[in-house]
Amino acid sequence: MEKNGNCSHICVNDLPGYHCECESGDVLHPNGLTCVPNANCTGDPAMFHCECLPGYEDTTTEDNFDCTG
Repeated sequence: MEKNGNCSHICVNDLPGYHCECESGDVLHPNGLTCVPNANCTGDPAMFHCECLPGYEDTTTEDNFDCTG
C-alpha cells in the first residue's frame, strides 16, 4: 500500500481494504487516519472534538491538534 494508506502510524490490511491503528498510548482521531497522543477525541470526521487528557497542555496549532506534558 502506498504512503502507509495515509495512516500516521500503523496500516492494517483488511482485504480488500485497510484500517489505521495507533501505537500504544495514542488514540485514533475520528478522521480514521491520524493518531493523537494524550487526547480523547469523539465524533465523526465531519464534526469532531478532541480534548487533552488531564495533566496535558493543549498545544494545538492551526494545522495540527496536539497535547504535550
